[in-house]
Amino acid sequence: MTPHNPILRTLRRLRHYRGHGIHSPLVYGLVREVFMRRVQAEGDLYDTLRQAGMRPCHASEVSRVYHRLGCDRFTADGGMIHMHKGGSLYATCLPGRDRRAVQPGRCLSIDRRRYALFIFDETLPDQHFIL
Repeated sequence: MTPHNPILRTLRRLRHYRGHGIHSPLVYGLVREVFMRRVQAEGDLYDTLRQAGMRPCHASEVSRVYHRLGCDRFTADGGMIHMHKGGSLYATCLPGRDRRAVQPGRCLSIDRRRYALFIFDETLPDQHFIL
């Protein structure tokens, strides 16, 4: 349950600020090497996200996540971006406020305020991070 008090919501996000308290090596690497860096990305995925209305900084982050996860192709489906690795679905990006309506199943999920990432990897624990 998400607290309605803005101070509590901020404190909940600060818990994982800069990777502190994150014990998953994958998520820690994403925080330190993707979310904390302000490098402009380019490519087909970035262009697709920008055409869908995503802000440049968020589209750049999602594009860097795609490359960091080692995905080899993506598909766009009704606002959702599906990232594929080795022929199977590996991750999904759900931009916008619709991310709250999705109850992830067996996956690792990362809520980034303006979009959510769902990583489907059987070797990863089922966890939810709010960053």
